[in-house]
Amino acid sequence: MGKKPARRAARRWPFWAGLILAGLALGFSVYIVYLGRDLPDVSPYRKKIPSARGERIFVPFAAIPGVLVKAVIAAEDCNFYRHHGLDYEAIWDAFKENISEGRVVRGGSTITQQLAKNLFLSKERTLRRKIREALIARELERKLSKQRILELYLNVVEWGDGINGVEAACRRYFHKSVPEISVAEAAVLAAMLPNPHYYSPFRHQDKLERRVRRLLMHMWKNRSISPDQYREALNSLSVSVL
Repeated sequence: MGKKPARRAARRWPFWAGLILAGLALGFSVYIVYLGRDLPDVSPYRKKIPSARGERIFVPFAAIPGVLVKAVIAAEDCNFYRHHGLDYEAIWDAFKENISEGRVVRGGSTITQQLAKNLFLSKERTLRRKIREALIARELERKLSKQRILELYLNVVEWGDGINGVEAACRRYFHKSVPEISVAEAAVLAAMLPNPHYYSPFRHQDKLERRVRRLLMHMWKNRSISPDQYREALNSLSVSVL
């Protein structure tokens, strides 16, 4: 007789577990709706030039070398042209890698999410900010073209203390303007982006160079650069990171 209540309890736990999960999902959905109630209007950024932060000169997309665009996409968001603001595959891969390493070694943010953060949000690491970042990223993808998102991102992203935007980075690290940079220099800039303070040519040059070599190999295998460009970039790399 004592076994029947145990069997009934065993049959009921999936029901209660499902009910709890449904309640959590509903609560989370309500929280997302709450955070999305007052999102900033991204429409002006179809043409608006963002206000400057630190050292920056805005460069139109047409003046940015294609190889730099390809390098940044390869390094930061290889599915950029296929997603709509969020890359769920990259988020899952980053989650698995971070769990495996026992620490945060990789993020899953897209270029659009990073632009949302740079234009509208603080750098605080909270769930609230990440949700708003994702919501704003979806708005950016709805209202702006992919080219415009790249143009804005490359002009506002940080490449070191007070070095905001690609023109300032080129002048600081290579003493030249954006249209003049080489394939190797484009790869250096792209490789710095996850953490420009750590992967600085003046701080951890050996670690930066390893990242650049991996990026160039990836670009060559994906035919973003030709075999000749790949070889030339490797030969000039030691000069480019000094």
